[in-house]
Amino acid sequence: MRHLLFTVAALSMTACQADEQDAKVTDAKTNCGAETLQHLVGKHQSTLDGMSFDATSMRIITPGSVITMDHLETRLNFAIGEDDKIARIYCG
Repeated sequence: MRHLLFTVAALSMTACQADEQDAKVTDAKTNCGAETLQHLVGKHQSTLDGMSFDATSMRIITPGSVITMDHLETRLNFAIGEDDKIARIYCG
C-alpha cells in the first residue's frame, strides 16, 4: 500500500512538471503570431512604434500596468521591463 501511495504521488508531481514545461513551450506558439516576433525580445519598446501586426488585438504591458486576466489566444502581448525593453512576447 505504501508503494502505491508513493507511486501515485510521484506520478502526480511528474505530471505537474510536464504541464509547466508544456506551458512554457507553447507560450509563444498559439494563434497571435508571437512565435515570429521573438527576435524583438531585448529591444527597446520604441521598436514597436509604427509596426503593424496580424493579431486580432494587441497590448503593451508596462511595469505597474493594470491588465485583465482574461486569456485570448489571438491577443498579442508585449511585456516591457523596467529598462523599457521588450522582456516577453506572448499570446493571451
